[in-house]
Amino acid sequence: MNGIDYSEFSEEAYIAYGDVPNTPAAPTLISSSRNSIRVSWTAPALSDLDITGYVLNIDDGKNGDIKPVFIGNNRPDILTFTVGDL
Repeated sequence: MNGIDYSEFSEEAYIAYGDVPNTPAAPTLISSSRNSIRVSWTAPALSDLDITGYVLNIDDGKNGDIKPVFIGNNRPDILTFTVGDL
C-alpha cells in the first residue's frame, strides 16, 4: 500500500545503516532584536551516515508546543538562521 492505493511490490530496496550522527550542540546567539533572533550551530562530528539537514525548533516560553521554524531537508550547508516576527 502506498499513499494512494495498493501497488505491486518493488524489486529493489535501499537500506542505510551505520552510526546516526550526534545531535548538534545548542544554537549560539548571533544577534537579537525586539522581534527577531539570529542563531548559528556547529555541525556534529562526522559519522557513518551523512547529515542531510537540520530542524530548528522554537519555544515561545508560554507553555505552548515547541514549533519548527526551520526545516532544512537536503541543506546540511545551512548553519545559521534568522527567525523574525516573534
